[in-house]
Amino acid sequence: MIGLGLTLNARRAWGGGPGFTVTQLAYGAVSGATSFSTASVNAGASRLLVLDMLVSPDSMPVAFSPTVGGLGGTWVRQDPAGDLYATTQRWRCELGAGSTDTVDVSWAASATVLYSLMEITGHAPGSNGANAFVQTVKAQDNSVTLSAFTDPGNQTLASWGAFYAPDPGGSVDAPLSAVGDAATIDTGAVWTFISGTGPEDLSASITWIGVFVERAIASEIAVA
Repeated sequence: MIGLGLTLNARRAWGGGPGFTVTQLAYGAVSGATSFSTASVNAGASRLLVLDMLVSPDSMPVAFSPTVGGLGGTWVRQDPAGDLYATTQRWRCELGAGSTDTVDVSWAASATVLYSLMEITGHAPGSNGANAFVQTVKAQDNSVTLSAFTDPGNQTLASWGAFYAPDPGGSVDAPLSAVGDAATIDTGAVWTFISGTGPEDLSASITWIGVFVERAIASEIAVA
């Protein structure tokens, strides 16, 4: 890895409906890099793991196609591929047994990447996490528009990123609540990446203090 880097442990949980929780296990950021590893985390058995990333390749247009591994799981990209500029990505895997390890991500061309690794309980299990994801939508905005939920008890999982000088800052809009801490990195201006969760929210949004580039991703998560 070349350039700036920061990786941190975090274990802050948000509780939704009965038995549904989202816990941030780790977060961080790198710049001018072709890889990162999270801090070592302890993921429990039968947990759904979600790795959200805000990525900005140093030379664009270029497809950001990383390899993701770790914690003994098979990591699958959840969002549509094909973006050639700054974008968000969401990766998932579902663990059978618990595991303590890092999550390792690598890619071909240097980029700035901010990430949040989260652990979910109380989700609809099966198919390596595919059963938990009802819909996933991305936007180049501070909000993401989701379709009406298939079940009013399902939960929203969203992440937002922004780039601004001197600092975008941001607070997650109700009814969602922030999950853990924001990842930030200063590359001449400041990149910020924040995750949030909560009940059905068809326009999952964040309020930035200032913004030049903004990206967002959100999913409807089926609850067990």
